[in-house]
Amino acid sequence: MDIPEQYMLDTTVFGHLVDGFFRLEDLPSDGQFWSTPVQWAELNRVPDSDIRKKLTDKFKGLIPGQKTIPAGFAFDIPGAGWDEGEWRQDGNLWHELKQELDAPMAAAKPNMPVNEGKRKRKKDSNSRDASIAEAAWFNGFTLITSDARLKAAAEKHGIRVFSPRKGNPSNTE
Repeated sequence: MDIPEQYMLDTTVFGHLVDGFFRLEDLPSDGQFWSTPVQWAELNRVPDSDIRKKLTDKFKGLIPGQKTIPAGFAFDIPGAGWDEGEWRQDGNLWHELKQELDAPMAAAKPNMPVNEGKRKRKKDSNSRDASIAEAAWFNGFTLITSDARLKAAAEKHGIRVFSPRKGNPSNTE
């Protein structure tokens, strides 16, 4: 019997499905969808209660039962901290992914004033993205993301990535 493909859903996927950027049919149909508690924590932090409900309902519909696996343990990442994250012998992949996701921010527009609040939020988001990608790699899953920077960083480190495109479910770029 063939083992179905295992897919780790990046948090952006839930938002894009809710917003209609792409449809469920645009995702692979040959496997199972998984998440970590990091995605659940991200969705539950959305300030707008109506949007939060739509996102968490979409999450519950795509991640049946308890199809969650722990992310690597990390301080200050909701869903990966005490009693949530799993100790990994080597955290190098997470650090490399995080560094690559942060790098474009520093070089983007060196002469422009920096919005420190926005920079901090993006670095926090990059920490969560690195955790999700690392969990996909650690478990041998394919990462599903529509985040181009996360896709590039993940692929650079040998993580399989599926990027959904509206109306093209067979796209595996």
